[in-house]
Amino acid sequence: SARAASAVLGAAPLQYGARLGVGSGKFPAYVAAQQADAGAARLASEDVQRCLAPVSVDLLPIRWEVQARLHQFGLHTLGHLASRPLGPLQAQFGRDGALAWQLAQGVDNRPLLPRPHAATVVERLDFSEPTTSLGTVLLAVDVLLGRAYRHEGLQGKAARVVELTAGLLGAGVWQRRLTGREPYGDKASALYAVKAALDSLTLPGPVTGLAVELAGLVGATGKQASLFTEVRAKEQLAESIRQLSARLGAPTPIYRYQEMEPWSRIPERRGVLVPFGP
Repeated sequence: SARAASAVLGAAPLQYGARLGVGSGKFPAYVAAQQADAGAARLASEDVQRCLAPVSVDLLPIRWEVQARLHQFGLHTLGHLASRPLGPLQAQFGRDGALAWQLAQGVDNRPLLPRPHAATVVERLDFSEPTTSLGTVLLAVDVLLGRAYRHEGLQGKAARVVELTAGLLGAGVWQRRLTGREPYGDKASALYAVKAALDSLTLPGPVTGLAVELAGLVGATGKQASLFTEVRAKEQLAESIRQLSARLGAPTPIYRYQEMEPWSRIPERRGVLVPFGP
């Protein structure tokens, strides 16, 4: 209805010049929107095939390589496509050819699928004065991560990605994206990864503001800690080595001594160094 079309157009900012098409399927509605004036709606004709006939094949939702080959065969409009049999088009262009022929006939039974929404948590902080101090930036990261992990959207969840975006004096932007092998379930683990990544960083310029985004949110996974201090210490060491391996992108050259034949008279046979593992 006119009221529904007006409501949809009213939801878009005026400067976008939104156009709305209404039709019996996604493609006829899309073509109608292309033919509408900015800020207006257009209803597709009931004779869909006749309405689509003069439309260029460039509007078809198929690969551009197939569009180019259609032009090479002299099939410039949907009317040209509709006048050809389906078999040769499908044999020549596969699924794209079959879809193009169906749409040219005015048949579009594809369902409406909403775009997936990727939940994220973003916190921002503007500095009163530009800074080149890495310590100040890390302190800001600490504050922003504290805010982010108190956000209601992150309760009971962990983040696979931590992305830092810094505004630089002179309108420049610096970004760093961190992805750990395991999700960052709390502020401490995320801050540890950030400090490790920025340990030897030289800032590209004075920072005027900072944003921290937590993405790839998943259900938090718990770990049962051991009651024994020695075992907990080993688990913490293993976690530190995993974080270091993730940072280096390769196994860490850390080894532990493993006894083999402690009774042997030959020192080399008494033990061996093996890669450290949990």
